[in-house]
Amino acid sequence: MPVIQIAMVSTKQTPNRYIAIKRALRLNSHLPPQHQKRRGYENIEYRRARKPVAVFTTYWQPLTPDSEISGLVILGDNNYQKAFDRLTNLLFQDAGHFELATQGESFQFYAQEDHLTRFQACLR
Repeated sequence: MPVIQIAMVSTKQTPNRYIAIKRALRLNSHLPPQHQKRRGYENIEYRRARKPVAVFTTYWQPLTPDSEISGLVILGDNNYQKAFDRLTNLLFQDAGHFELATQGESFQFYAQEDHLTRFQACLR
């Protein structure tokens, strides 16, 4: 399983849209699941050339013993739809090549061009 996965969720029937993010727990992996530390709130930077462009926040919730899940919002806000719109705009500006970073980790993403084209078509 990848260390981090992002799902951009949008429905046409209702104006719901949000970003779900899932992460594998690597911290304290030698300990039993009940002793692994969950992080709770965490800020996540969207970076361009290693410089922050936007800051999102999340509250990690246990999903399985070895993973956790959350939704992203813009730091200082509580609206999942605004975070979806902001990340989507940045994603298209950067042609699907971007970096997300937390306090101690950095993750680079490279979306394929045909995936971006299909995603954009879904949003219309």
